[in-house]
Amino acid sequence: MNRRSVDALFPPRPALLIIDMQHYFVHPRGGAFLPGSREALQRALALRDVFRERDLPVVFTRHAHRSVESAGVMDRWWGELIMEGTWESELAEELEPTDGEPVIRKERYSAYRGTDLEDHLKANRCDGVVVCGVMTHLCVETTARESFIRDYLTVIAADACASDSVDHHMGSLENLAHGFALILGVEDIMELLG
Repeated sequence: MNRRSVDALFPPRPALLIIDMQHYFVHPRGGAFLPGSREALQRALALRDVFRERDLPVVFTRHAHRSVESAGVMDRWWGELIMEGTWESELAEELEPTDGEPVIRKERYSAYRGTDLEDHLKANRCDGVVVCGVMTHLCVETTARESFIRDYLTVIAADACASDSVDHHMGSLENLAHGFALILGVEDIMELLG
């Protein structure tokens, strides 16, 4: 994609969505620890800092269920759940949300489903989102697709995402690039933010 296309598709006022960087995925003792998540977390922190410096919104999500019943088919599919109130459901300490930065609990792959994410984006006059986090092919991809469907210019910070395999990660990025999102590295995003 040429620079002109990138400039046309990069949102003038994006929010940063940091998806599910919880102990369950990013801590070595977590139940679904993703080795690539530690490097992705460091890049997400760098993005977080730039968004804060530019006074742009930062939103964190946590995937956590209040009950087995609230999980729907996810319990049957995965055979285990991240339960609200557990250590594994907590965000990685390094993320350090500040006052005014929402931490949205969700029970589905999409950060929009059953949450007030869109209300927050509208209240902050965001025309797009930069999405990073875990897992690329599940919650990141589903949130990115729904962002696009809701008419938000959507960017994936590819090197600030992680999945359980390179194939899942790369396949997701390839599919998103075809019709839903710009796929950029953190350094490129920082440059575009100015």
